[in-house]
Amino acid sequence: MRLRRAVRNSFSSVGAYLLLAALGFLVRKLFLQYFDLSYLGYEGLFGSTFTILSVMEMGAGSMFTYLLYSAIEKDDREEISAIMSMFRQLYQGIGLLVIGVGLVLYVCLPYIVTESVENWTYVRIIFLVQMLVSVSTYFLAYRRVLLLADQCEYLVIRIETFFRILGVLSKIAVIVWLQNYLVYILVTFFTNVLANLAVYGSCKRRYPYLKRVRVMPADYKEKKIDREMRSLIIHKLSATIYSSADNIIISALCGIRTVGLFSNYTLINTNVMNLVVKTLQPLEASVGNKVNASTVEENISFYKGYDLFCRMLALFTFVGFSVMLQPVLAWFYGDAYLLPYGMVIAMAANNYIAVRQYAVTAYRNALGHYEIDRNSRIASAVCNIVISIAAGTLTGISGILFATAVGHCFIWYGRVKAVGRIYLQDRSFVRRTFVQEIPGFLLGLVEVVLCMGACMRMPVSFGGILGRLAVCCIVPNLLNLCLFHKAEGMETIRQYASQIIAQVMRRKDV
Repeated sequence: MRLRRAVRNSFSSVGAYLLLAALGFLVRKLFLQYFDLSYLGYEGLFGSTFTILSVMEMGAGSMFTYLLYSAIEKDDREEISAIMSMFRQLYQGIGLLVIGVGLVLYVCLPYIVTESVENWTYVRIIFLVQMLVSVSTYFLAYRRVLLLADQCEYLVIRIETFFRILGVLSKIAVIVWLQNYLVYILVTFFTNVLANLAVYGSCKRRYPYLKRVRVMPADYKEKKIDREMRSLIIHKLSATIYSSADNIIISALCGIRTVGLFSNYTLINTNVMNLVVKTLQPLEASVGNKVNASTVEENISFYKGYDLFCRMLALFTFVGFSVMLQPVLAWFYGDAYLLPYGMVIAMAANNYIAVRQYAVTAYRNALGHYEIDRNSRIASAVCNIVISIAAGTLTGISGILFATAVGHCFIWYGRVKAVGRIYLQDRSFVRRTFVQEIPGFLLGLVEVVLCMGACMRMPVSFGGILGRLAVCCIVPNLLNLCLFHKAEGMETIRQYASQIIAQVMRRKDV
C-alpha cells in the first residue's frame, strides 16, 4: 500500500514538474522580451527577504510532520486532531508576526534597495505582493502537512498543478496583451490563495474526523515541543540565512541586474532540482513510517539502497548541470544573459551535495533530537556569509556560489552525525561516509570531463542541446551502473525497481 502511494506520488510529481517547467521557461522568455530585467532582480531580492522572515516558522512544519508519523501509524485520531490544532495555532501566530515585521520593512524599503529607482510605486507593490503570498501560507496551507505525512502528496500535487497552470497561462495573457507588470504579480497572489484554499478543502474532506482542540501551553511542554523548538529555531535560522543570503549578497556586491541574470539560472536550477527531489520525496514519508515501525536491522537494507540510488543520481545531476546549463541558457535567452562558467560549476557542486545527502536527510528528519546537528547548521550559515563576502569581493558571483557549496558541506556533516548517533548507534559512521565521498566526487569530475569532451563540437542549437542531453544521460549512468553493479544496496534497488514496474504495469492493465 505504501509503495503504491510512493509510486503514485513520484509519478504525479515528475509529470507535474515537467509540464510546469516547460511553461515556466516560456513565461520567462516572454518576460524578458516585454519587461525590464530589474523587475526580476526585485523579485529575487524580496523573495529572499521573505524567505529569511520565514525563520519565524522555526521549523514547525518538519517537527509536526515528525510528530504525525507516529500518530498516523497508530491511527490515533484524537492525537492527530490535537497535533493539528497546535500546528494551526502556532502557524497563525507566526503569520501575524510576519505581517508586523513585513510592514516595518515596507517603511524601510529605501534602505533595502540602495540603487536608483525610477518608480517606487512598482517596487512597493512588488514587496507587498511578496509579503501577501508568504503570509497566506501560514493561514491557509497548514493542513497540507497531514496529507504529506500520510503519503497523500499526489492530492496536493494535483491541486497545485491545476492552479499553477492556470496562473502561468494567465501570466502569458497578461504579458502578451496587457503588458502590465502589476497585474502580472497579482496573478501569483490570487492563484496561490486559491490553491491553498483548495488543498485546505481536500484535507477537510479526507479527514472529516479532524476537530479543533483547545490547546494550552502545557500541551506543547507535554509533547516536548518547546524543547525541540529551541533547537529547531537554530536550524531554521541557519538554514534560512544559508539558502537566502546569495541574492542579497549578489545585490550588494554585483548589482540588482546581476540578481536578474542569476534568476534565469535559478529558474532552471529550481525546476530541475524540484524534479529530482519530487522523484525522491515520496520515499521520505516511507522512511518516517519505517523508522517508527521497523527495527534498524530490518531497515538497513532499504537505507543502503536509497543511499546508493542518491549517489548515482547525484553524479548524473552534477554532470548534467556542468555540461548543459550554460548552452541551454545561451540557446534560449542569448549570450548576453550568461554569467561566468565558474558559477555554473559551483552551482553544480552544490546540487551534487543536495542530492547525495538526500537519503540521510530523510532519516534525519524522521528522528528528531535537533540539538545534535545544531552547531553544524550555525557553521553553515556563518561560513556561507563570510566566504561569500570575501570570495565575492575578489571573484564576483562565482565566489558567492562557491561559498554556498562549502556551507552545504557543514549541513551534510551534521545530518550524517545525527543519523549515526541516534539511529545506527555508530560513531564511526561519519568518518566512513566522508572517506567514501572523496573517490565519489572525483568520479563526478572525471565524468564531467568525458562528457565535456564528447560535447565540445556540438553547436548551441536545439539539435546540439538534444545531443548534449543524450551524452549526459548515457555516459555517466552507464559508467555508474558498471562501477556500482555489485555495491551494497544495488540488490535493494533492483527489488524496488521490479515492484515499481509491476505497480505501473498493473495500473495500465486496469
